[in-house]
This record gives sequence, C-alpha cells and structure tokens, in this order.
Amino acid sequence: SKYIWDITGFPNGDKLLAMPDNTLMRFDGETYSNFSEAYGLEELYVYDLYLASKNRLWISSDNGLYQINLEAKKSERLSEEDGLPSNEVYYVFEETDGTKWIGTSYGLSVFDGENFQNFRVRDGLADNQINFITKSPNGNIWLATGGGVSMFEPDESNKPLVIHNFDKSDGMKLVNSHFIWFD
Repeated sequence: SKYIWDITGFPNGDKLLAMPDNTLMRFDGETYSNFSEAYGLEELYVYDLYLASKNRLWISSDNGLYQINLEAKKSERLSEEDGLPSNEVYYVFEETDGTKWIGTSYGLSVFDGENFQNFRVRDGLADNQINFITKSPNGNIWLATGGGVSMFEPDESNKPLVIHNFDKSDGMKLVNSHFIWFD
C-alpha cells in the first residue's frame, strides 16, 4: 500500500506502521513483518500509536486501548469493561509519573495503572469527544475536543482541580479541535 495511517519508532530504530487495511506492520529498514499477527492482535482501526515508558506500546483503536509489552511480547486490551468511558479510543498521553490521560469518543479517562477516573461534559468538559491531549510548560493538561478546548489545572497532588473551557465565545472560529501545541 502507498498509504500509512500512523507511524512510530522503536528504540532500536525499527518503525511501526498502521496501514489502511487495519494491519500493523514493523519495518526494520530492510523487511516488513506483520506486527498484528506476531502479537495476536485482531483487525483494528488504529487512531494513534504511542511508545511510552517501560518499553510499552499503546494502541488507540476502535475496539479499546491495547497495551503491548514489547519485552515480554504480551498484549492486554483495556475496554469499557475495565473502566474506560468508551471502547473508541483516540489518543493517549503519558505523564512523567506514568499516569495515562486517555481520550475517547465519550470522555476522558485518567489511568494510574490500576484505576480509571473518567470525566465527561457533566463533569465540566467542553465535549465528550477527546481528540488530542498535551501538557503545557506550566503543568496544565490541555484537551482538544469536538466542542472546543478544555484545560485541566491540577492541584498539588496532580489530580484535576479546575476545568476551563474555550470555544466560540473565546474567539475560536472552529471548535472541533484535533491538535494543540505550544511554542
């Protein structure tokens, strides 16, 4: 195929490619191998690939969030049954302490490795669709949502304390946001 949906790099220089036919392919610089088959993954529509700490690969998909332990060659699927607000997962952002911020089609989930804490519009988010997550230099967590931008101001224990939302009333021309970056 001449199209690639997403790409990430492994520490050894290999690349992982999310292909339009819902296959994950690993490229070592010379040959391609089927990563999906090697890890026993079903056919997934992949939204994002994220190589995190502890040699873990996180795959955001239409069928939950997959954590791949690259050293042990094991995969684990996290889903609504485990505590996610939706099985349609768009994005994962990892804090330095290992906490994962997970954007889904039906809200945000903060995962400490054992427990999920979920947030939706009823909890103060601009929209339930969370497309992108990043952290500003001052420590605030920013969410690009389907209805504007939400910002979490964590308290001293790094738990979300205050949520601020930005939308058309703040000068945004388009509120369906997909990326945020800081210079």
